[in-house]
Amino acid sequence: MSIDSPRPRRRQKRALTSAVFLSGAGEVVDFMLPLFAAASIGLTPAQIGVLLAVELAVSLAVRPAAGSLADRFERRSVAALGALLYAAACLGYACAADPALAYAAAAVGGAGGALLWVALRAIVGERLGEDSGAFAALVSAEETGSWVVFVPVFLLIGPVGYQGVFAALAVCCLVGAVIMLTAPRGPARTPSASAASADTAASAKEAEPAPPPTRRRSGHVRGAELRHRLLVALEVTHTRLLRQRVRVGNA
Repeated sequence: MSIDSPRPRRRQKRALTSAVFLSGAGEVVDFMLPLFAAASIGLTPAQIGVLLAVELAVSLAVRPAAGSLADRFERRSVAALGALLYAAACLGYACAADPALAYAAAAVGGAGGALLWVALRAIVGERLGEDSGAFAALVSAEETGSWVVFVPVFLLIGPVGYQGVFAALAVCCLVGAVIMLTAPRGPARTPSASAASADTAASAKEAEPAPPPTRRRSGHVRGAELRHRLLVALEVTHTRLLRQRVRVGNA
């Protein structure tokens, strides 16, 4: 099967579509988790730092194994497994009433995120020799996912609260896993074949002239600035709501 046949292109397109849902869910979790841990579970700033450190430490520890799995097994299955683990982490946050469950969910989320993004990026990189903009398309999909998921969160966090939002994020992860599983299978690989394919792609990339600068980067920067302002606005709104609750309680 030629690497630039319709099947690899469909495989890449499904991976990018899946990234829209999964990246958006991950962005919201990263932003909401400290606020949720303080408001709903009552964690101190030090405990919140430990919660975030658990997720990051597990993610770093699992990444080497995730890379090995992505080289030896079907990458869409590895990515879908990671998405399912991340969905389980979101459900764990939704049900967390004590620090122990939140820490367990963070560990599961760290493992799921490592499996997901290592395998998904490997799928996108399969056509790097034929499509030099493959990873630019992935970045664009991730940015799109941030907006597609963040906007509904603004509408849902008031009526359903943090628990409802985490449940909705779990559904986003499940949708991403299903899309990933429906992608065409990749070519059969062995460890030696994977290394040869990587060397070939690297050689092809070095042989290509550097692409001229485009205006996409400036658009990406503007999108990141707008998302940052949106995050600041959400945090300010959350702080005001907490102050109002404290005033009502004191009254």
